[in-house]
Amino acid sequence: MKAPSSIIYIIIILSIGCIQRHYIDIDPYVPVTPQSFGQLEPIGLQIINSRSSNNISQKSGPDLFFFSPKFTVRSESDLTDIIKRKINEGLLRIGFKAKSIEKVPYKTLKVEIVRLKSNYEEELPVLNVRVQAALRAHCNNRRKNYSKTYSFEKRLNSAPASTFPNQSLINETLSETLKKVFEDKKLIICLAQ
Repeated sequence: MKAPSSIIYIIIILSIGCIQRHYIDIDPYVPVTPQSFGQLEPIGLQIINSRSSNNISQKSGPDLFFFSPKFTVRSESDLTDIIKRKINEGLLRIGFKAKSIEKVPYKTLKVEIVRLKSNYEEELPVLNVRVQAALRAHCNNRRKNYSKTYSFEKRLNSAPASTFPNQSLINETLSETLKKVFEDKKLIICLAQ
């Protein structure tokens, strides 16, 4: 009777020991060229995280899960706060001052975090990595409404396994997505009217 129970304990210990959580620092560069404006125009800003989970990546092993490690990759800080800070930074560079949406309800920008996901294919000693990001912007003002989804995907083949969880690739993908947001002239015109 004691032999089977000790095997169960060993399995539980191995399964718990194989679950790894990796926290990464999300800090994308905001690729916006500063412009000189006299007075900053106020707009209401709201950031919404519509993802089903805060995980950026998650892998669970097969039925014999203690032979294959399970892992989760998450942001060290709240992703909504990070994206809000980066959108604020970009808006400030192009002549807008973001305030809470309640303070400026007549001209608003709502940005929805639709996707931030990384996939890893193991071909040890290397990995194939794919990172996807998507943001949806909704501009509303008295004269016009505008909405668009901006997405970007980046792949890295034969990356050394030592680069896992590929924090820089995730940040580069987010930077490219932010670049698309701030290069959309229709969005900027909607905010400026």
